[in-house]
Amino acid sequence: MCAPRRGASLLELMAASSLSLLALSILAAVIVPAFKATGQSGARIEMQQQATVVLRRVSREVQRSLPEGLALLDQADGCVLSIHAITGVAGFDPPTRVFSRQLVFYSFRKAERTVRREVWPADPAHPDPQGGLKPLDGTVAVLPGPASLQWILTNQLSGQRLASDVSAFKLQSPAATPAVASPVTLTIELERPLPGRSVPTRFSLSQVLSLRNNE
Repeated sequence: MCAPRRGASLLELMAASSLSLLALSILAAVIVPAFKATGQSGARIEMQQQATVVLRRVSREVQRSLPEGLALLDQADGCVLSIHAITGVAGFDPPTRVFSRQLVFYSFRKAERTVRREVWPADPAHPDPQGGLKPLDGTVAVLPGPASLQWILTNQLSGQRLASDVSAFKLQSPAATPAVASPVTLTIELERPLPGRSVPTRFSLSQVLSLRNNE
């Protein structure tokens, strides 16, 4: 006859439970940090892409203008960069530059944590009379004054959001604002809180630009 099967003793059950808990603890110690690292890496890649897009677009448009077509407002609640781009050269003697019929603004509003590219007027045929800005005739570069730039910072215009989670957007040049002079240092900083992390993930990117001269 076969001997009756013996049930597991209390000691064996406790040992098995301890081994199971140990295995779960080791698994958690490996998997949880891996998930956190993956989340942080993904956030940094996304922030890097946003920062690169912003600096690339700003630098390209800044270099299409002249120092006399650039204006900057930098305040505690945000900043605005105005760009009046050159679109071509008229065939006069001597040749004359032709400027865009729109102003491009890069605005950072700290409360919104966004960087936006905006245009004024959205419809050149119906310019918005506010902010002290006048219709552009394309013959000279327009340099908006502090009051106009402040109006742009306060009023969201037609345009697109280029980056979110922005903690700082800085433009530094040797000139006193609102003027801009070469070289210009552009810096964007992004900050994003992640679940399970006490310290937010941060990313910063800078670029130095040389402006075209008046020749």
